[in-house]
Amino acid sequence: MSFTPSQPELALVAQIFAKADPQKIGILTGDGALKVFGGAKLPPTVLGEIWSIADEDNNGWLPRKGVAIAVRLMGWAQKGEKVTEALVNKRECKSKSCGWHLLMIRITSGPFAYN
Repeated sequence: MSFTPSQPELALVAQIFAKADPQKIGILTGDGALKVFGGAKLPPTVLGEIWSIADEDNNGWLPRKGVAIAVRLMGWAQKGEKVTEALVNKRECKSKSCGWHLLMIRITSGPFAYN
């Protein structure tokens, strides 16, 4: 899958990894993703669809690229778009009501369990 994350998406991915990957392994596990992506306030079924697309190799964890894909898809899902692989190449949602923006607020304000 061809994918180029935007600067805001890259910035959010960096924040996610700074909080959710303290050992600097370079992956986000399923458990870590649940904590982080819960901030998007999407139904579990939608988050599952996003995970299925973002976990390209079906590893059960996401590298930085996979997290960036998930962030983009969450943004579109927040706008009411049906999650599909085609949305991966659609540039990020720029509205402040999008998932990536909501996640950024939750990450920078510190409401999840990583210290």
